[in-house]
Amino acid sequence: KIANNILEAFSLLRKNRRVFISYKRDESTSVAIQLYEALERSGFDVFLDTHNIRPSEPFQDELWHRMADSDVVVLLNTSNFLGSMWTTQELATANKLLLGMVVVSWPEHSIKNHKDAEISFPIQLKAHDFNNENERLNNNIVDQIIKNVESIRARTLAARRDNLISNFMKMAKSKGCNPQLDSYKIISMTKNDEEIVLVPAVGIPNSLNYESSSIFIEEIRNKKYEHVYILFDETCIRDYWLKHLKWLDSSLAVETLSILRVQKWLTN
Repeated sequence: KIANNILEAFSLLRKNRRVFISYKRDESTSVAIQLYEALERSGFDVFLDTHNIRPSEPFQDELWHRMADSDVVVLLNTSNFLGSMWTTQELATANKLLLGMVVVSWPEHSIKNHKDAEISFPIQLKAHDFNNENERLNNNIVDQIIKNVESIRARTLAARRDNLISNFMKMAKSKGCNPQLDSYKIISMTKNDEEIVLVPAVGIPNSLNYESSSIFIEEIRNKKYEHVYILFDETCIRDYWLKHLKWLDSSLAVETLSILRVQKWLTN
């Protein structure tokens, strides 16, 4: 936790600490709510479907949107977790987004699919880890879950950022460009005789990304570059937010660039 606070202070780790709880409602709602409350008390921004989606919102779209902006998934692996189409999709989407997972498995039950995750930490529960007929966990187990969420958070964000950078570098080199990566994980290159820089952003870009990218380039790079881009992955991000980013692009000096659109961007 101390190390993460230091990384946040140097802007090497985003300050929003987002956790997504994946569970099967008819098997682990009480534990899900217990962890939601405990994680919030520990300073996390926690997503729980029954608490965070307004009735007017398209449920599934908003769920994927929030997962895309999470750092870690806490998966409550009950006996029939994979018996639901929705929880199976949540697991697959978490793996697709390269989210780290803390997999909390109920007694005498395990799961293998989480091994596809970039970073995964399993916790195998025992019968004595529960209070009140399996409805709530003992405090020491809750503390262990929170500790592990904090532990893998920085590694998850680093892995997602490195994947974003690696994909961009491969595509740029395949088009004959010569992208350079510095010690701050900032990409610089020449495109159409213009010097540009790309700042990788994990999760959903917002106005803070624009501000920090602009300030970073102005102070560290001495305004050397003609264009500044925030590189991100638009997978699972809702259309309304992508339209909002386009509006910001037209209003500010910094622009966004989705990794899914890089191939076309490189040929323009």
